[in-house]
Amino acid sequence: MKKKEKKLKKAISNFFNSYKPILVVLILIIVVLINYCAYLLKSTKVYTFSGSSDYVSIYNGVISLNYDMNILEGSDVTYLKEKDIVVSDYKIGYYVKDGDNLVSIAVIQDADEEGLSLKAVLEGKGAFNVVELNSNHFHFSKERVELLKNGLYFVIEATDMKGNTVTDIINLSITKLTK
Repeated sequence: MKKKEKKLKKAISNFFNSYKPILVVLILIIVVLINYCAYLLKSTKVYTFSGSSDYVSIYNGVISLNYDMNILEGSDVTYLKEKDIVVSDYKIGYYVKDGDNLVSIAVIQDADEEGLSLKAVLEGKGAFNVVELNSNHFHFSKERVELLKNGLYFVIEATDMKGNTVTDIINLSITKLTK
């Protein structure tokens, strides 16, 4: 029995005194890193979008969803009408479609009895930008991300100073850049 124990101790000692344990550990580290990189690549989704209507043109929009942070860069919104419209209230933003209903992703709204320039509201820098931790799920819940397959919409709902309503729904062209 003691001979077997001595042989086993000697074999273990020879194993740990050689390069083999380092090689095994390095292989395990490489396998773990490759799996982690594959996870990161699969978890990142990047979309671009653009579109236009009689009121606005929207270009260079980006949605980036990953394991850590979700970002909607609301693009360059350009007001196209020659004459600006003064509105008393508005609700403007990005939506996804769930059946016949539009579900908001990023919406701004306000009301002012003295009136607001629709052009200034639409072209305001940063008005439609959203940065959210992936764990929050306020703007980018799993359901809303899935609904991106149905399209992305830019909606303008406003009331001018005379009480007339301005409604514009733009079905944006959306392209998924990642797998």
